[in-house]
Amino acid sequence: MKLSVISIAIAVALAGCQAGHQSVKSVGLDNTGFMRLWNTYEGCQTSLDLGEMRSYERILSQEMLSATRIAEPLIPLPTSIQRLVTEPKPRLSVDPKAMAAACTLYTGQAAVAIGRNDIAVEMFLSVISRHPQADYAYYVAQAKEGLAQVTVAGRSGAPQLVPVSLSGSSARPPTALR
Repeated sequence: MKLSVISIAIAVALAGCQAGHQSVKSVGLDNTGFMRLWNTYEGCQTSLDLGEMRSYERILSQEMLSATRIAEPLIPLPTSIQRLVTEPKPRLSVDPKAMAAACTLYTGQAAVAIGRNDIAVEMFLSVISRHPQADYAYYVAQAKEGLAQVTVAGRSGAPQLVPVSLSGSSARPPTALR
């Protein structure tokens, strides 16, 4: 009997740890923050200037990092318990990581189109390294195709534009909206 009471008390304590001891630095929870983030994303998608697109990409990447940064627990927890504590999900109407991935990918594709393969490689590698999670597989696949495209163009000596989309596939880009 005592053992079951102790087990229940431990389970309740652990559940309480998951609910309240970590907080997320929130980004975009107010309308102004959301609109700033959305306008940056939209600017990236509509810009024709590569320098401007890279600037938007940097801003979105910084927002992505700050939106996913977890604050330190209010009280220090033993390592054995810390691994049981789940990270709270940011409550945003957009996914800053998806927006950053889409902007970076678009910037890489635009760089290929104007022959700036150095920038294209930088952008494609950035997508691949920053977004290994399954939620961003579309962007990583597109970046790998773009990287292959740049490699093919570099070997032949003359730029050969190959479509970056997954032609013939049912894959569609995930939306940045959630």
